Amino acid sequence: MKKEEFTMPEELTGEKIRLVKRHRKYSCELFQAIDRSRDFLREFLFWVDGTKSVEDVDKAMDMFAGKWNEKTAFDFVILEKAGRAVVGAGGAFNIDFENRAAEFGYFLDQKQTGKGYAAELVRLLEEYFFAKGFHRLKLEIDERNLPSQRVAERGGYVYEGTLRDVLLAYDGYRNHKVYAKIQKS
Repeated sequence: MKKEEFTMPEELTGEKIRLVKRHRKYSCELFQAIDRSRDFLREFLFWVDGTKSVEDVDKAMDMFAGKWNEKTAFDFVILEKAGRAVVGAGGAFNIDFENRAAEFGYFLDQKQTGKGYAAELVRLLEEYFFAKGFHRLKLEIDERNLPSQRVAERGGYVYEGTLRDVLLAYDGYRNHKVYAKIQKS
């Protein structure tokens, strides 16, 4: 697959959520979700302490817009389909067109966890990427993040192993578990 031939829609819709390309119009709501979930998110996400204002979220939005244009990452705001509230963000990154592989990641507002939103994000992205001819999709998950590990396992992703000391977090190095799904021929 050639990078220049790949297109990603700016919106994907599921049963419970809509994934909408990150845009500054969602910066305030996304910052509020991050701010009220700061302690919860901080356990697994190293960037939380550096996100102190809506302007910080705007900078991230601009960075993600550039990556979208370069086709190196496709990041979305996750909206609750019924109420249209921002519940988090996530998408595809580490995209390897030559090997037809990509990695998925996400975060949710703490009060929006346990509702199936993360599982639906993974499913929507998986369906799209496999339909476009991708072969391997993966999630790399902090070994302490049991809810995300369950999302991967319930989605049919296979645990492949643990990467030791892969990320320097607030409290030292962290291990990540790798889960992957291969496109069936």
